[in-house]
Amino acid sequence: MKTLSRRVRALIFVALIGAMLAAVAAPAFGHATVQTYGSTPKADGYGAFWVRIGHGCEDAKGNPVAVNKVAVWLQGAFQSGKPQQIAGWKASVTPFKGKGGYKLTWVATGDDLQDSEFQDFGISTKYPATAGSFRVPVVQYCGANKVAWVERGSDAEHPAATITVAAAAASSH
Repeated sequence: MKTLSRRVRALIFVALIGAMLAAVAAPAFGHATVQTYGSTPKADGYGAFWVRIGHGCEDAKGNPVAVNKVAVWLQGAFQSGKPQQIAGWKASVTPFKGKGGYKLTWVATGDDLQDSEFQDFGISTKYPATAGSFRVPVVQYCGANKVAWVERGSDAEHPAATITVAAAAASSH
């Protein structure tokens, strides 16, 4: 009995460790995220950030499908938006009239972004005039399929990426 009990405990322990590792690893892999690479966005300042697409989409059968288009929305608080030019992708920007903001789009002209790869899509911007956390909705297109990272809340199935903008430093003049 003791041998069986030790085996059962060992199996439970291994299962728990596996579940914990999956829970920690899954969120990092399954989202469109914002990367600042050590810079701190400042209110009313200029800078760049990158939206990382970490995987492709799935078709109706659950098979991976490569990404061939990415769209990023900078909401009205952002004062400018310019897409990074990436080899094998055509970038464009469309300003929104009225509310302000920008839609930045990249379309693959060469090889699509495979499910086993990731890509950072750079954005040069003038940050919002006020400090805070700002949503950056992203949609990745995979042929007829898409994943819209636009939902509110970190516990959402497809949460929007966010960027935190710090208060501007006080002037010494």
